[in-house]
Amino acid sequence: MPKEAVGSLKTGIKDKHRQDAMANPTEFRRHYITQINGSQDYPDFLVLLEEFVFGVEVKFSATKQNKPVWNSGLPRPNGIYIFGSSKLRDITFFLGGDVVTVEQGVSLHRFFEEMKSFEQKFNSNLVEQKYGFAVYVRKAFQQTKGSNPYAQLGFFDNPDRVKLERSAMAFVSNPPRSNPTKAQA
Repeated sequence: MPKEAVGSLKTGIKDKHRQDAMANPTEFRRHYITQINGSQDYPDFLVLLEEFVFGVEVKFSATKQNKPVWNSGLPRPNGIYIFGSSKLRDITFFLGGDVVTVEQGVSLHRFFEEMKSFEQKFNSNLVEQKYGFAVYVRKAFQQTKGSNPYAQLGFFDNPDRVKLERSAMAFVSNPPRSNPTKAQA
């Protein structure tokens, strides 16, 4: 694939809050690219169809864990997530925007931006620390009932599982064509 096409695709998938499907800016149809941004960054697969491009992220658990580990990446509104568990012998999938709204994503990302600013201010006051100790804020997201005791954490036993899967299929079958970012970061 030409570098220009890859660059265009990389630019298009950077928006963490984009809700619509990205138009396919290449002549490539029915192709996929693995790890376009490396092994640690979204997406695991970029699927190029006739008109659109979809980011697909695969999450896996070797245990009986019923929810993915998110680390520093929240589900993206227009991302398709496939989650499997070998111990549970099950696979499900969902659209990122069905589990984290754009507004929630913006708020969660803003928290870490503010913490990074606070970290820099705090560390600037440690000039007398002879051995270089300082604080380091690491972005990490988790699903927990800490703020909502009624939160649905699991995906395999989720009462809305079929609804989430159908929503993801509908998004791919008939993707929204406008409104790249509703909420601005």
